[in-house]
Amino acid sequence: MKIYIGTYTDGGTCVAGACGDGIMSCQFDSQSGCFSQLNRSAAVENPSWLHLTDDGKHLFALSELFESSGEVHGFDVDGLGDLIHRSTQSSHGLATCHLTTTENHLYAASYLDGRLSTCARQGGQIEEALEVIKYAGTGPNEERQECAHAHQAVVSPDGRWLYVCDLGSDCIRLHELRAGIPVHLGDIDLAPGSGPRHLVFHDSKPLAWVVCELIPHIVTFSWDATSGELRPLQRLDLDLDPEHGGIGATAAIRLHPSGRLLGISERATHSICLFSVGESGELTFQQRIQTQEQTPRDFAFTPDGLWLIAAYQDTHALVSFGISADLKVASAPASRLKVNSPVCLLT
Repeated sequence: MKIYIGTYTDGGTCVAGACGDGIMSCQFDSQSGCFSQLNRSAAVENPSWLHLTDDGKHLFALSELFESSGEVHGFDVDGLGDLIHRSTQSSHGLATCHLTTTENHLYAASYLDGRLSTCARQGGQIEEALEVIKYAGTGPNEERQECAHAHQAVVSPDGRWLYVCDLGSDCIRLHELRAGIPVHLGDIDLAPGSGPRHLVFHDSKPLAWVVCELIPHIVTFSWDATSGELRPLQRLDLDLDPEHGGIGATAAIRLHPSGRLLGISERATHSICLFSVGESGELTFQQRIQTQEQTPRDFAFTPDGLWLIAAYQDTHALVSFGISADLKVASAPASRLKVNSPVCLLT
């Protein structure tokens, strides 16, 4: 199995200690849980988010730049999994931190200036932006919510709706995709000061979960595919680190292929927290994985559901953990691979 890894190459004053080498790749053995053949796949600056199309034929990466507009890059993926660069376009936003695609379009969210950019694409060929939306809004956290901060763009499972988590405005921006162009219909409000960061949909049920960063909690939503509305069902507070209050802690949220296990990475305590998912989407705390590694920025479940792989940004490592048939994750790592400043994983 090939794994692609996004790294911070030069974070400047925003990401201290960044020393990554662009887009990296390695092999992963799902029998043993071991890594091998680490290679540099593309020389991209600060590729902090990667996206692979469902057919596996095209990979997209962004360049998260802090003092000038970021970039989005398109690649074809050949039969060996190697990347062939096809295009680069401006994201028209500062600190572009997330992107996603549909069959013919790419959507990129930029954090510092709260923008969503839409580009047409054909395969790995990205065209100049068709539209750029700039959001307005603030929150009660004066240090982190002085303006809108678009942190993630997610397309609904049916491809009709686009959601943008706005950490700065405590809301999820709802858009309808009309011929691929997002039309902003309204906002789904969250608790003041919570800072919604990332959202994940269930693969087969009308459910979604949002992890919040500033006041760390997870909100379970029911999803109405007809209206696009997200209706809150449960709020689970994450009192994981009383000393730090969890401020700035949560990062990634991922759903296991079974749909019965949800995980988040939590940076203040350097842990990955796992929750069992009930029939109606309700979450129950299951376990917490904590090692000597620091700053689990991202993690992923392998497609076969047998492994959890975590990217530890500040100890420069990928680490694998086995998953049992009853969906319990091993507390002891199976394998470790040194990778400089890893912040995003594709399995």
